[in-house]
Amino acid sequence: MIDYQTKIVDFSFDELKTEILQDASSKEMLARRYPARFIMLDNFETFRELRSFLHNLGAKLLQFDSLLDDDVDGWLTSDQLIEIIKNTTEPTLITPFSELVRFYEENKFCGFMHDISLLEDLAHPDKRLYIPLIGLENRVEGFLKGFTRIAESAPIWRCRTEKQATRVYLMSETPLQQNSHITVLKNAQEWLQFWKTQAPQDVVICTSRPIRAFHNYSQPDNIFSFLPINDIHQLLTDVMGYSFPFACDEQNRKFWDALASEVVNIPQKDFSFGSYVCHRFGRYNIDAEILLQLWISTGMTEFDRWVLRQYALNDSRLTQNSYLHQCLEVSSLDNADSLIINIATQIPLHLHSKPFDANLLDERTRLMNAVREYVRNAVPPKIQQELRQAIVEIFQSGDFASAKALCTHTFDFEHWLAAGWYDLHENDSFSRRDLQSIYPDLYGYYGEVNAVLPEGCEWIESYFQSYRRAKLSDSYPDTIKNIVSRYSGTAESFYSWYHIIPRAHDMLAQTKVDYVYWIDGLGAEYIPFINHIVSGQKVFVTEKCVYSRADIPSSTTHNRYDLPPEQIFRALDENAHDSHGYRKYDTLIEELAIMRDAVEKIMQNHIGENCRIAIVSDHGLSFLSRKADSLKTEKTAEHEGRYLLSDNTPHHDTDFVYHFNESDGRQYKIALRHSSLGNKPTHEVHGGCTPEEVLVPFIVLAPSTEMHNYTIGIKKNKIPLSNPLVEIFVSPKPTEVKMKIGNVYVDMTHETGDMWVASLPDAKEGNTRIAIQPSGGVVQSFDIEVFGIGFGNSSNMFGF
Repeated sequence: MIDYQTKIVDFSFDELKTEILQDASSKEMLARRYPARFIMLDNFETFRELRSFLHNLGAKLLQFDSLLDDDVDGWLTSDQLIEIIKNTTEPTLITPFSELVRFYEENKFCGFMHDISLLEDLAHPDKRLYIPLIGLENRVEGFLKGFTRIAESAPIWRCRTEKQATRVYLMSETPLQQNSHITVLKNAQEWLQFWKTQAPQDVVICTSRPIRAFHNYSQPDNIFSFLPINDIHQLLTDVMGYSFPFACDEQNRKFWDALASEVVNIPQKDFSFGSYVCHRFGRYNIDAEILLQLWISTGMTEFDRWVLRQYALNDSRLTQNSYLHQCLEVSSLDNADSLIINIATQIPLHLHSKPFDANLLDERTRLMNAVREYVRNAVPPKIQQELRQAIVEIFQSGDFASAKALCTHTFDFEHWLAAGWYDLHENDSFSRRDLQSIYPDLYGYYGEVNAVLPEGCEWIESYFQSYRRAKLSDSYPDTIKNIVSRYSGTAESFYSWYHIIPRAHDMLAQTKVDYVYWIDGLGAEYIPFINHIVSGQKVFVTEKCVYSRADIPSSTTHNRYDLPPEQIFRALDENAHDSHGYRKYDTLIEELAIMRDAVEKIMQNHIGENCRIAIVSDHGLSFLSRKADSLKTEKTAEHEGRYLLSDNTPHHDTDFVYHFNESDGRQYKIALRHSSLGNKPTHEVHGGCTPEEVLVPFIVLAPSTEMHNYTIGIKKNKIPLSNPLVEIFVSPKPTEVKMKIGNVYVDMTHETGDMWVASLPDAKEGNTRIAIQPSGGVVQSFDIEVFGIGFGNSSNMFGF
């Protein structure tokens, strides 16, 4: 009696070939009655050898996959296949067969096998239908157990070879491309075609709709294990073997597709998330400061920031940044400002508890300092006001140390608080060191003078020390009144020092310089501050700093310089005459900002040039006339009562002088001290004879003697628009490197060794020129090309 076990005949491959040859020429009635020859195989390599053998025998090839040309992800029913097979008239290899019928549900599969097994074609007795059954041993045996006509059908051949196991991961879609090192079969036609030519494969990903729908019918299977994949995270970890230090959840699921599309081309053995992120953003290392600079870079997407956040929260190099972690966890990714605002506000507004964590306070300061200018603009005025109020309340609670630590030299209100604290608490709880930390420019305003004075005029320095301190407190102390009374109590005492101070225009005429810059309203009170600004960089040094004088009346009209507009800075004088009047702390803060901007622009205009630059002024400014009672003797006095044109017979008074101005040949009546001739001023004034109005700095800047000879090189002259990172090699290592693009200066970040990096601001496709300035070094220019093919289009970002 024939059963399913005896129906299946085992062969080696060579034996199988011999059996096929004998069967093809057999004249036995059963062999010629039923042409179907099922051949059970264990792997696809044997199948390809069989196909080559049958081709050489002259067997025709019937390919089911070609029937899906009109619908590549369509399906072929058992009825369609039967009809096609019936129409063959000669020996034919039917392929692929098992890769289609294994997805038929059990009744359909058995019915299909039954019909083909008993298919007759007496008109073509030499026809043979060679039907490979790859991996379907279990299902074929199941069919044979219920096959009632098993005895009369043709035998089933089984070729015993090494078994092959393939895991087929089923997904609705995948970020992997066809050229991935893991095979992706997108549709039914690709599924059928693949096994004919490219198998075996240990792992395959298939997104075909019908195969995903019918895969359950294929079990059990000798070769294939069908494993549905629910998300990209499972694909990357379970299938591809990548390891990530964070999980996939609903909140970040949308980013995993983009992540997968970038990492799948990196061999799994070479992958770590930390190195991937560093390479992705063109960095050798990413610390907290660099992370923030990347976070706010132009063109950053939500996905970019998500990658950075996962890096920060999970990389061991950033595990100590607990405050950054807290802020990242509550920040949105669609707007760079969200994180920046949280860094500024989380401690003072949301983590307000006693005692404050000193480590968190220090970290907050470091983070804000890393992107200070961006923070200034990112935090809205309303939130800045809330921050200010919170810090004031902390101060008022008695925790002055925390209040000071929350001020980071970022916002104008912090400068205002620092000015007030220094004014009111200089002698107890707010030291010069505190001022230097929170408001370094005000600290510099009270710094070293280092200016030349004629013999007998040493009192001038004492005067300006008192003047600068009085300006902060908006007071009119007796020390100033006494000095003015002594040295400007009469015309004679005034002229005794006025005439021995060198005239500013004469100083300029006697000094050889390459460039001259005129800062309107720049008085001698700012000499320490200018020295502070210049000493803060290594490109220029103050070669000469001299107290000089303006002609009286100390007005622009009588002291102007013939210079082109680009060499004149008028903002300081314009701010002094603001209609809002002088405002305690605010005006001084505004003036320091204006001065810094002017002096830095002057130096930046000539970075790398071997030149000498003169900074001159037409007059200074006085805030004290607001404090002195007006003489109210002259209704027509100009400049808030500081002087007027007068034809009266010259005579000197204790309150004014008559002065003949040589430049215009006219006589003026000029206020000698702070009391004005007309109404009491409401803002800063000039035109009179007080030291702060008359005395102006004459400063010459020259290239620093510390200029270094640097070797400067650029890593790449072509950079992608999607990540416009400029990488520069500078040797020996400078203290800082600046990159200039047009009129924009960017601080470069030291990476490692000789490398410095910075993102190109407002990058656009095309060619551009950049200038590189190491501290104390000569500028070197490079031409670079920004191209539009970004990171995401690279098939191999690491060059593996």
